[in-house]
Amino acid sequence: MQSEELAAQLQLGRDLALASEDVELHGSVVNEGGARVMAGFALAGSALALLALRYPLRAEILLMAVLAAGAWDLFGGRSWLRRFVPREVGRTVLTWRPAARVTADPLPPRRLLLILPTDALRIRDLRPLSAIPVGLGLGAAAVGALLEAAGAGFATSLLLAASLILALLGAVGLFFDRIVPPAVDPASGGRLARRLLDALADQPLKHTDVVIAVVGGGCLFHDGVEVLLKNHINRLAPASTRVLSGSPAGAPLHGARRWSPAHPPRRRRAAGCRQRLGPGQRPGRHGGGPGAGRLGWAGLGLTGGMEDPGSIVRSLHQLLTHLDQLEAERP
Repeated sequence: MQSEELAAQLQLGRDLALASEDVELHGSVVNEGGARVMAGFALAGSALALLALRYPLRAEILLMAVLAAGAWDLFGGRSWLRRFVPREVGRTVLTWRPAARVTADPLPPRRLLLILPTDALRIRDLRPLSAIPVGLGLGAAAVGALLEAAGAGFATSLLLAASLILALLGAVGLFFDRIVPPAVDPASGGRLARRLLDALADQPLKHTDVVIAVVGGGCLFHDGVEVLLKNHINRLAPASTRVLSGSPAGAPLHGARRWSPAHPPRRRRAAGCRQRLGPGQRPGRHGGGPGAGRLGWAGLGLTGGMEDPGSIVRSLHQLLTHLDQLEAERP
């Protein structure tokens, strides 16, 4: 899967360069899939369950830290434990599309950064399913450590059972990571980007520069988004750049979450985004938005479009045009 994604990103960069686009290719390191991460959490929990047989209180503290790390990853963060999981090479394709005409606006130019994962049409996401059994196993180990510290007679059996279950889950995670291919199309994000660029060529934005990033590494953890923003903070300054981060889902394309609103105009723009995308909005944690928000960028998370992939480009183009019109009205 990794080699297929790298090849797809390289081909995307070549195609955009042949089309005379202002394109850049950047490398990064990412946790591409959830199976290896699941295995890391499960094996760590299995070892701590055994440690609790000898040092229950110390193991309890470490188990709670592992549970907190897992919750942080599920909510869009990058935990201390995931940093120890071996990562893969990722590649990001960055395309710069300036506004069609230059205005006499004395304020700094605005940019819209649209982030699409390489697997923008991911068929399934096993992360929620894998989180449940691993979380239950870690919880059982934590309860067993407390009971062991209290001297309960059945605590040893609970800890041994939790350790065995977590070890099996770790083995399953490693099996999926090494043997079972993920159900993704690593070139789907690039195809969406090219179609959107064609739409912008026919109807370009007039007041806003557009930057389209097809970020490698998959849409599970969005590690490439953090690398992209940190490496381009001079050209994508938080004060003048709004981030739109997409993630696949079965519902129609909609705005799922707005982050880092700093003043009323931003809130007005975000509300306009959700209205422009139409019905079906609901709160959520999607895309690379949480990471961008922690780093200081404001924007909107987008999700959906799997039921009608052809509508994604139309909806995104309408949204970008709407934001461009709002930019023309800014004081």
